[in-house]
Amino acid sequence: MTAPQISNDEYLQREFDKMDKELKQAFNEVDTNKDGLISPQEARKGIILAGERIPGRSFGHIVQMFDDNHDGQMSLEEFLNNVQKLIHK
Repeated sequence: MTAPQISNDEYLQREFDKMDKELKQAFNEVDTNKDGLISPQEARKGIILAGERIPGRSFGHIVQMFDDNHDGQMSLEEFLNNVQKLIHK
């Protein structure tokens, strides 16, 4: 008996759904002032805590990429939506 086949998009969506809880937890850990938004300062600290080193110019581009409404901060919705877009690339 052959297992039903799923599309790449369906597979990726399932994987994203599994990651959803972990992503929300990571967002909440980086949101140190618990206002529901990640400021550039909080994002920089989160990236450093994750053990990554990103030059200032590249860091600024990453923050802009995730800041859909251009308010200078990243909401949970913006974070999740943009991670999902990256997964689907």
